[in-house]
Amino acid sequence: MIFQKTKNARRCSLGVLLLVSFLLTDCGGGGGSSSPSTPPSPAVVSLTVASATALVPPGKNQTFSATVTGSANTSVTWSVVEVNGGSITASGIYTAPLTLGTYHLIATSVADSTKSATITVTVPQYPRFAYVANANDSTISIYTVDPVTGILRPDGYYYIGLSTQPESLAIDPTGSYLYVADYTGSRVWAYSINPPSNINKTGKLTFIGNVSSAGGPTSLTVDPSGKYVYVANLNGGVTAYTIGGSGALTAISGSPFTAGTNPDGVVVDPSGKYLYVSNLGGGVSAYTITGTGSLSPIAGTAPTGTNPEAVVVDPSGKFLYVANNDGTLSSFSITGTGSLSPIGSITVSSSLDSITIDPSGRYIYLTDSVTNQIYAYSINSTTGALAAVTGSPFATGTTPQFVSVDSSGQFLYVANRGSNDVWEYSINTDTGGLTQSGTMRSRSGSYALALIQGSAPVTFIPKFAYTADFATSTVYAFSINSNSGALTNVPSPNTRATGSSPAAIAADPSGQYVFVANRTSNTISAYTIDPVTGVLTESSYSPFSTDLGPQALTVDPSGRFLYVANQSSNSVTIFPVQQIFNGPSPMTPVVQSIGGAPQAVSIDSTGLFLYVGFIATGTLDVNVYQIDSNSGGLTLVSGSPFGSGSNPYSIAVDPTGRFAYVTDSVLNQVAGFSISSPANGTPGALTPLIPATFGTGSIPTVIIINPAGQFAFVTSSGSNYITTYAIDPVTGLFGVNGYYYLNLDDNPYGISIDISGRFAYVANKGRGWITAHAIDPLTGILGSPLYISGGTSPRSIVATGAVQ
Repeated sequence: MIFQKTKNARRCSLGVLLLVSFLLTDCGGGGGSSSPSTPPSPAVVSLTVASATALVPPGKNQTFSATVTGSANTSVTWSVVEVNGGSITASGIYTAPLTLGTYHLIATSVADSTKSATITVTVPQYPRFAYVANANDSTISIYTVDPVTGILRPDGYYYIGLSTQPESLAIDPTGSYLYVADYTGSRVWAYSINPPSNINKTGKLTFIGNVSSAGGPTSLTVDPSGKYVYVANLNGGVTAYTIGGSGALTAISGSPFTAGTNPDGVVVDPSGKYLYVSNLGGGVSAYTITGTGSLSPIAGTAPTGTNPEAVVVDPSGKFLYVANNDGTLSSFSITGTGSLSPIGSITVSSSLDSITIDPSGRYIYLTDSVTNQIYAYSINSTTGALAAVTGSPFATGTTPQFVSVDSSGQFLYVANRGSNDVWEYSINTDTGGLTQSGTMRSRSGSYALALIQGSAPVTFIPKFAYTADFATSTVYAFSINSNSGALTNVPSPNTRATGSSPAAIAADPSGQYVFVANRTSNTISAYTIDPVTGVLTESSYSPFSTDLGPQALTVDPSGRFLYVANQSSNSVTIFPVQQIFNGPSPMTPVVQSIGGAPQAVSIDSTGLFLYVGFIATGTLDVNVYQIDSNSGGLTLVSGSPFGSGSNPYSIAVDPTGRFAYVTDSVLNQVAGFSISSPANGTPGALTPLIPATFGTGSIPTVIIINPAGQFAFVTSSGSNYITTYAIDPVTGLFGVNGYYYLNLDDNPYGISIDISGRFAYVANKGRGWITAHAIDPLTGILGSPLYISGGTSPRSIVATGAVQ
């Protein structure tokens, strides 16, 4: 080795002498007359990001990465272009601002600061409302969406009409109008989402009109411009309509347009240029959308698997996917002319029914109604190829019929036709994986789901409270301070006379009306609420006669029917609400006989079932009735009555519609039940929880559950305190979180929770005080009371509010 080094040194010395002639002579041990070599060029540094666009919900985090090549130093620095565009850490964790808009992130190479890449981030609108089409009972369920958790909160339902079968929903891009495909009636129904001029709507529906479609409309969509509605009709091609300024539909000339055999799914690409229809008979039909909204066929039918059920286009408009009933998924690229070029087909499961893509275009989700699962895949943004998401498939309810992702890309929802419920999931935006966050009961035959968004999340504003004074036969009216919860008297007149001995008070879900059950005079009084002042005006037809001894009353979630429990005549009286205020008079209400003396009455959040607690031969029994969605009439559910104790006084059903609770004023307990769904028994039937009862104070009277379903509150008039219970969301079991003691002679009786869930109001019949309490959002424990006079002996109280 030493010799070799010396030899090389000599060669190098010789090379120095020749440097004038050969600047690039090899001094490393080569020899002879070899040609000089060229040194390698400096490596070129480059930087790329996985995707140039991203969707990040307001206030949420997402991790971004950049790849550096051409240097051993692969580090990057991150920055946000806009001053108020959020923040990003050195490791690429971006936190979006609360302000909606488009922002830009820049990744810069540390090795070469001239090399960078930009990611355009969209901070989308907040999810606000969800609508579910219930094919079996002609209704649409309405829910508000929690922007943080994605959990749905029931907000009533809308009854379409007899002989209708809603199977598909679509909302225009502004969120102003909802359109419903009625399979049985072969019509399309149009509704405004109130108020139509304001994007932050209340979610309520107002009927606009309906138009004829071809035979058996199964699916519909609105084009991205909001000008046209297209409907796939199982027995009649594709019908097309223009949307008028009021949301009304007008058929487009040439409609219906010919499709393949048995059109079932329909979608418009994001550019609004092309429309695609999946035909159950096989294949996808493609069309160009003309300037008038009419359809011009694109030659050829793209081949699919057997019985293609649903079709979707990714947000970039590059790829189309078809869910086939044979369990395969067909993939296509969309050419510049709108025609489809096959990418391939994969076998996913045994039977696919619905399909959706998240707004970022990164993930695709499909449901299988045979295995009751969701399958999730990531999408290659360049090729459209699919890769299974870790953890897929994910469980659903029974017979999942429809899947949808909200506009923020945070939450996924599945409407389960067999179990009549909606399963809620949070989406891991980094992986596409799903975590179930809740289950919400819906009405019969949940078939489709649609979501709308707004520039701000839904908020609930407490407005007014009303109490019935048993001793003086008076209703007292109060305004609610939305910050502190404190009550003040509404402007004069702040009281209204009722019938004799008002035992109960209730408001309709919209906060428009107040009803009072007058026990001694055997009547109900009805009032309209002034939306600004809260002052009550009695209906010109009020009071109305009931059976003997009206003790309790409730209004169904649609606001159409009032139910009154008459203790002394063993009956329930059914009043149509609109007739109470609009006539005709006199009105003859419907009377339903009960097997004993009813003391408590409640309706579940779906509006499907009425629960009546009554005393018969010294035992506490609960009858369950299915409510007719057209007439409000009652049909006894098999298995009734369901026993639970000795003396019922109050019934509460949790917001998910899965659990019911009854106070027993003799045994000093609450009896808990699970409510059956079609998937686990007779719908609406009660099964005792294990354990079945929970202790209370002496003489428990009223039980109420907060709007989020986290806590139950029970007043114990004998012990002069209020108990807060935490509700296990899976089992429905109670855990005692705390007590609030009042003075010995307060006798807390009625209790109400405001619409926001932040305040509790208690009618204390011993002293005549109404107490207002702040509710701890984590524990449900009540804060110190704020007092106001509510007469001499207030027994019942109700709070109202508004959605904003």
